[in-house]
Amino acid sequence: MNERRGNRESLLEEKSYQNQKALIRVEGTTISFSGNIDIIDIVNEMSPILGRIHDEIIRKNIKHIRIDITALDYINSSGISLFIKWARDDMRLPDNLKYTIEFVCNKANVWHTSSFSMLHNLSKDLFIITKQESV
Repeated sequence: MNERRGNRESLLEEKSYQNQKALIRVEGTTISFSGNIDIIDIVNEMSPILGRIHDEIIRKNIKHIRIDITALDYINSSGISLFIKWARDDMRLPDNLKYTIEFVCNKANVWHTSSFSMLHNLSKDLFIITKQESV
């Protein structure tokens, strides 16, 4: 079954993953990040979760996902490397399995756009940056 924008079926059974500093919420084809992704332990915890999400996207033939970072307070280079790995995994897929990743940034946080724009530069067709007003 092809999932398109607006389909509310979740990528994973679990709806959220939380540790002492960060929260990942999965709702439909939107993955929301909040808190801080700033130490290697958190990055190591998140890596297999993002891998499972990537595998489910392929399995369900999803063509577009949203990564909402509007509530992300901080991410260091180790955290950014998680998203770079995810982007490379997507770029290496055969064309019929590739999917677009839309990063929803908080317009008030300039570092959101600057930190994630390099993914857009990797592939303008696969990675979209959207700026949203803070709520």
